[in-house]
Amino acid sequence: MPDQPSSVEIREALLRAGLAPRAARRAVLEIEDHYERLLAEALARGQATEEAGAHASLRLGDVQAIVADYARRPELLAWSRRWPALCFAVVPLLCYAALFAATLGLLVALGRALDPYLRGIQLSPQATYRIGLTAQILLLWLFPLLVSFSVGLVAHRRRAALWLPAMGILAIGILASLANVELTITGGTPSGQVGAGIGFSTDTVPQTLSHALLLTALALVPLWPLSRRGRQAEAR
Repeated sequence: MPDQPSSVEIREALLRAGLAPRAARRAVLEIEDHYERLLAEALARGQATEEAGAHASLRLGDVQAIVADYARRPELLAWSRRWPALCFAVVPLLCYAALFAATLGLLVALGRALDPYLRGIQLSPQATYRIGLTAQILLLWLFPLLVSFSVGLVAHRRRAALWLPAMGILAIGILASLANVELTITGGTPSGQVGAGIGFSTDTVPQTLSHALLLTALALVPLWPLSRRGRQAEAR
């Protein structure tokens, strides 16, 4: 389309306007089809190719105005644009909580299944400590980072403003920093125990804040250059 943005640029503009990816692809096809019909009409009237292209572009209108028209149709908007708090805060928190609870349930079930075997052995203090530390790293660090990275990926695909996923990622970091988990496997009788909960103590404020901020920073590191690249592309 002469004197008009490319299809890729139009799709990018539609995504930044809030359209769902599928709706954006369909809109691009509609715009291209409309342009091709206008071009064919101009050529059929005997206009030269360059003149026909310019005439078709003029009749098509300003692409930004077309993008704005699509963005005013709520049924085409991504659910992350219609309900950003739900998408970037509530759902990720629920996902992390569900992942946390499901893992604890699996550990409890596994402990019960292995209990007869564990009663017949005795683990060293070092092994007990390593098992407990692994559970804490998994539940309080890796899982929140996994959910946070997923939030960032969704935000990038939906071209959401950086502050939206940042708020959700910070909420996940705070929840993870307030959570605690204890997995103690010793062998013998009793063979071990599993415990978890959420708590806040003024004595651990520095550690809690450090945990939350570090999780947030680690999750935002890969998201920041993607967001910056998108802003540069939009400026061009």
